[in-house]
Amino acid sequence: MVQSAISNQQSAISKNFHLANLNPKDYQGRQINFAKFRAAVENDYLLVLGSSELNTAHPFFPSSFFSKEFDIPSFVYGHAHFELLGSLGLLSAVEDDLTDETKLVIIVSPGWFERDNLLPQAFIEHFPDDVLEKAVYNSQTRKVFSQYISRIQNEIEPLTKEQMMLIDPPDLWSEWKYRLNKLLFSYRQRLLGREVPVELQSFDINIDIPKCEPKMDKMQVYLWKKAREDAKNWEFSDGKRMSAETGWVYKTYFDKYLGSKISNENRKIIYENPEYELIALEELAKFLHKKNIRALFVMQGLNPLFYKDMKEFDPINHKVAEILKKYDQHFLDLYFKEVKPAVLTDIMHMGNLGWVMIDEEIAKTFYLKGDE
Repeated sequence: MVQSAISNQQSAISKNFHLANLNPKDYQGRQINFAKFRAAVENDYLLVLGSSELNTAHPFFPSSFFSKEFDIPSFVYGHAHFELLGSLGLLSAVEDDLTDETKLVIIVSPGWFERDNLLPQAFIEHFPDDVLEKAVYNSQTRKVFSQYISRIQNEIEPLTKEQMMLIDPPDLWSEWKYRLNKLLFSYRQRLLGREVPVELQSFDINIDIPKCEPKMDKMQVYLWKKAREDAKNWEFSDGKRMSAETGWVYKTYFDKYLGSKISNENRKIIYENPEYELIALEELAKFLHKKNIRALFVMQGLNPLFYKDMKEFDPINHKVAEILKKYDQHFLDLYFKEVKPAVLTDIMHMGNLGWVMIDEEIAKTFYLKGDE
């Protein structure tokens, strides 16, 4: 049976939707996931981007919390090693759907600044050619990715067609010739009744959106102080989770990964090359500013009982704050140099109290701003 050049697909997105990636190995599945992401943007979902901290089932994690408490839908994207350059590319791919009403949260990790940004394997995972083509349609993002691919090309060889066309300086004529030939080949195959390769097919994808009725009245009187107490009680309950004896990390983590010992002597982040991540942050903030979007950036912390020389991150964190202020972005700084029980669950990932602090800031930033 000859494949159609245009395939009709039907799918749905839930109120609380999480994607680790767009599905790098399945072209058709990737088109469906991208359509879901675009539908979430178009339908005013709360968007949360980040890395390994998003892999959690905590009751106060924003997507679970806002969906359950206030019937506000949310879309979460990312897992380990998805960093600021990834966020820029992903958002650039849906640039036309972003508005000044877009509600965007980006969780930032201090560890991102210790080396070059976005590991090559993460780039390959999140930006297959069809996604990369959308991401670099914007001239600003195109320049950033052109420089990035030029820098890492030896680590991702052999380069794909899309990657080769972005090598700095890019060959625009070759690129348009390549795209035109793809369209002509697809048209010729259909005209002759032949099979069209799946990666050249067009998908008309309809996404069913759940009906939501945001409970703004409930949010206006929500007891955040009680939520913070509930979050702490959840983490401390029955001594199963964390205590002073475990350095305020989960006991299972303490025993398995820390040798049941509280010490920061052998653990230090060396910020050898933070410049690339800072550049990516500025490009992302600039991109959002041009779209009149005021996103909420959150700097998560480290546990000072297990990391030494915490103050060495201060100059970088100060630059982060300066960049975000320059482009009129919101910034919640949770990089504490003293222990804050229940803010983290291990040495670097958010606990329920940390998520409640973020939830409250999300509510004030995007939903209660008229009440301030």
